[in-house]
Amino acid sequence: MSALQTGFVEITWDDLTTWAGSKIVSRGQSYKSKVRELHTTPEGGLLAWVHGTEVYATHVWLDQSGRLYSACSCPYNWGPCKHSVALILVYLDALKKKETICEASPDDQRLLLLFENGHDDNYDELETWDYDDDGGSEDLKDEDEREDEEDLAHRESRSAKTKTNQRTNALRNVFESMTKKDLVEFIMDLTERYPGIGNQVLEEEQLKSGRVNKIVQSIRHEIKNLSSEPAWSDHWSDEDNIPDYSRVCQRLESLLKSGHADEVVHLGEDLWRLGNEQVGMSHDEGETGEEIARCMEIVFRAVPESSLSPVDQMLWMINAIIEDDYSILEGVDDCISDPRYNKTDWSQVADALLTRLDKFPKPKKQDAYSIDYKREQIMHWAIKALEKSGRTAEVIPLLESEAPITHCYSTLIDHLLSARRKEDAQKVAVDGFRKTINQLPGLALNLEKKLCEMAQSDKNFPLVAAYRALEFFHRPSLETYRSLEKAAHAMGKWPGVREAVIHFLETGVRPDMPPATGKKKSSSPPPKAWALPATEISPCWEKHPNQEYPDTDTLIDIAIHEKRNDEVIHWYEISKKGKFRGYFNDDSVAEAVQASHPDVSLKIWQQLAEGQINLVKPAAYRVAANYLRKMQKIYKRLGRVDEWQAYLTGIRTQHKAKRTLMQTLDSLEGKRIIDL
Repeated sequence: MSALQTGFVEITWDDLTTWAGSKIVSRGQSYKSKVRELHTTPEGGLLAWVHGTEVYATHVWLDQSGRLYSACSCPYNWGPCKHSVALILVYLDALKKKETICEASPDDQRLLLLFENGHDDNYDELETWDYDDDGGSEDLKDEDEREDEEDLAHRESRSAKTKTNQRTNALRNVFESMTKKDLVEFIMDLTERYPGIGNQVLEEEQLKSGRVNKIVQSIRHEIKNLSSEPAWSDHWSDEDNIPDYSRVCQRLESLLKSGHADEVVHLGEDLWRLGNEQVGMSHDEGETGEEIARCMEIVFRAVPESSLSPVDQMLWMINAIIEDDYSILEGVDDCISDPRYNKTDWSQVADALLTRLDKFPKPKKQDAYSIDYKREQIMHWAIKALEKSGRTAEVIPLLESEAPITHCYSTLIDHLLSARRKEDAQKVAVDGFRKTINQLPGLALNLEKKLCEMAQSDKNFPLVAAYRALEFFHRPSLETYRSLEKAAHAMGKWPGVREAVIHFLETGVRPDMPPATGKKKSSSPPPKAWALPATEISPCWEKHPNQEYPDTDTLIDIAIHEKRNDEVIHWYEISKKGKFRGYFNDDSVAEAVQASHPDVSLKIWQQLAEGQINLVKPAAYRVAANYLRKMQKIYKRLGRVDEWQAYLTGIRTQHKAKRTLMQTLDSLEGKRIIDL
């Protein structure tokens, strides 16, 4: 056994969890039975086939410092995969059983497969993932580290390009040295093994002769069949069913290159209608949309080459974009900015869209959001067409007429500000806020931010602070509290403002409103007079609906932020007696007070850990282990290791029948996997 292979013997469950994360380790354990043909490598690594959705080549090794690395031909690229974990565990089992493990040859097929796919040693150095104590990815690197990684990435990219060019040149030399007969035989053999190549050659020959009808009919039939397939993917099981539109892409490209742009556009209409419906019913992670987008990119290139008039070409593309409910065409629609379309063309497009907008049904209050969205898209493109045609004077009147219908107040404000009409912009923001605060609070909040930005540009710091206060009263949180703190500090009013907002969180009494709005009394005296000015929207912006007081969650977050640990515990104890008792604050409370009140932290983490253990689920055991690790650190810091060992023994005794839990607990004791 080499020195590096001896390093595998020393691996603990904690080492493995730190490297791959608890979830991947758990999934890797279930894949042990799928590891085949285990070998060691001359450099001290491990190599095997691991059967999953497909059969994957997996390679794991240690460097001189004992740091783990892995390479696998599976598609998982977010860090070490379950196949790599399974390989390590199977190797340790083999050592425990004293089984003989053969060494792989330097030209082993698995090593070649990994090298060809870029999974060589340098590549994996980039892919290795460091984890923090809680198993989370450590993605914060200093500038030097980032520069080193960028340099290495550039070197790897240049190296890959060099290898590709060398391979291409070598193949070209081989083909050029072959006789015509040998080359024909070679190509015929390829077409037998890969019928798609032969079909493509024959189809391109038909296109050259002008016989396109049957090809168009065949492509239309293929689009219909593909679009009727169910589309889904499951990241956790690595299984999916994604329709493959690559052949449709290739055939559309061939049609376009052969000068049949009109046919491509007609096929694109079918593809867009059926593909859009398919994406709407799919259950994947956007893969089907990407397939459709690749095809539509070719269709969009065909539109400017078609026999449609320039105006009709532009309207064809705009209509497709307006019907894009799933953001499929993002990055595909550059063709509409083709310089061949002049101001006259854009002016005619603007007139067509304005006419369509005028005829578009005005939504009723109960109508679906999608109807408003379609109208908004038409308006957006009408504005772009007006600007492209030089008719900019018509934009603001259009937005003013559309604002009550599509609620495009923000866009109108931006145009008014660009036209140096700040007073009008402020009036629109106030009016829009009042009209949207009840039905569309998210839009109203954006208008409030516009007002705040205008106050900021005027350097009216008291008014800026007043708007920040409104945001806080409507949506109390640490984030809005800190924004208010910054604004109030700028005008030297923070101590008084802080006193008032803390009183608000305790009682619900807003300091900028009459005391009668409060529902609960506080043991603390009411704050002094409110130090911030009123705004034009203050009277119509009440507190967030369903808000309960005292708002213990926000009070705890603020106390943690300000390191007032006694207050943290005070509000935490009150929160446990509240009407809507939850556990989302518990862990953060324990983290915050572990130095000053360690026994409180131990009690919280103990309750959280035991609650997860009682769920009797492997995933819950992993969560419990995180809490137990935190307890272990405190006990060690306080020199109370005996208490920790006694507590862990008690858990083992109480839950001894839960084998998965026992294995999880082993990871806490630093035992080598091979010893368990």
